[in-house]
Amino acid sequence: MKTKYFFMRLFPVLTGLSLLILSSGCNVNGTIDVGDGDGDNRYTASDPINLRVGVAGHTGLDVNNVNGPVEIYGVNGIDEIEITGERIVRSDSQRDAEEHLQNLQVSLRDAGSTIIVETEQPSSNDGREYEVRYNILIPDNWDVSVNLTNGIVTIESITGYVELDVTNGNVNLTDIVGDVSVDLTNGNADLRGIDGDVEVDLTNGIIFTQMGWAINRQCELSTTNGGIELRIPESASADFTASVSNGEISLTGLTL
Repeated sequence: MKTKYFFMRLFPVLTGLSLLILSSGCNVNGTIDVGDGDGDNRYTASDPINLRVGVAGHTGLDVNNVNGPVEIYGVNGIDEIEITGERIVRSDSQRDAEEHLQNLQVSLRDAGSTIIVETEQPSSNDGREYEVRYNILIPDNWDVSVNLTNGIVTIESITGYVELDVTNGNVNLTDIVGDVSVDLTNGNADLRGIDGDVEVDLTNGIIFTQMGWAINRQCELSTTNGGIELRIPESASADFTASVSNGEISLTGLTL
C-alpha cells in the first residue's frame, strides 16, 4: 500500500527557526553554485588520484578537504577502500599551474580505528586555485566524518554514524542507517532514506527532508535564513514543536 505523507513548510525570514521531531528519520532538495573561481586562471594542471588501503582493523573514515567535491559510497564486503579523484591547480599560465601541482597533495594517516584522508596545500595561494576531487568507496558499515570548506558532499549507502562540517556547498545524504549530524553554513541539505537520529544546523539555505516511520527517533532541523520542508508518513506517531519569529508555518494532511 502506498504510504501517505503530510507536509510541513516553514519559511523564516532573516530569523532563527528550530524544528524538533521525536520518533522519525530525514531528506533535502536544492542546489548552490559554489563556483570554480575561473577569473584569470585559464590554465589548468591536473593529476589523477588512485589509492588503495586495506580495511582490516579499521571502522571509520575521516576526510578533510578545502576545495572540491567529496563523494563517499558504502559497499558491502570490500577488503580495501578505494580513493580516486583528481588534483587540480588553476593559474594564469600553464607553466605556473604545472609547477605548483606538486604543492597540492593527498595524505593518508592511520589513527587507530580511523583512516584519515587529508588535502595538503599551501596556506597562501598567491592567486592560484587549488582543488581536490574525491570519490571514495568504503565498507558500508563504517562511520564517516567530512570537514569541507568549499564543495559538495555526497554520501550514500552507509550503516554507521555520519558527521559533516561544511562551510560553502550542498550536502546530499541517501540511505543512511545510523545517526546523522550536519553543520552547514551556506548551502542546501538533502537527506533521504535516513534511519537514525538526525540533526541539521544550517545558517543560509534550504532543508528538505522526507522521513520514513521509525520508532524512538529524533530529528532536529534548524535554519537561520531559508526554509524547511518536512515530509513524514501520516501514520507516524510523533511529538512536534515548531517555532518561527518572522515567517509562517503551514501544515498539510496532518491532524493535531
